[in-house]
Amino acid sequence: MGVSAILSIGIALRPVLHSFRVERLHPGVIDAAREYLVIVALTYGGIGVQLMVASCLFAAGRALTQLVLALSHLVVLLVPLAFLFDRLWGPSGIYAAVALATVLAASVAAWWARRTFRILRDTPHQAFTT
Repeated sequence: MGVSAILSIGIALRPVLHSFRVERLHPGVIDAAREYLVIVALTYGGIGVQLMVASCLFAAGRALTQLVLALSHLVVLLVPLAFLFDRLWGPSGIYAAVALATVLAASVAAWWARRTFRILRDTPHQAFTT
């Protein structure tokens, strides 16, 4: 499934971008967009996990927990990894940093949600207190 999605994006991106009249753009822009989508498309499932965890935590009255998770994804993972990977591999490194930070953040979010909901399950009378 993932391989076919990557191939589809890689093959179809140029005609799709041209349909938005980007033919005046430098060809490097189109190539960079294709490379970004090929690398980051692998992590769309991780983004889905993060969105699901965010919705569940909001519904359970744990918005602060979600705020910490989101800021950690951005400040602790994405920015330092993007800075480091850019120095090592250039723009491709930034795309890889986005992918790696997303996978790591989704893993932490899933673990945290499981932990939080286990606690809420064990103490249901405190689930919706503010």
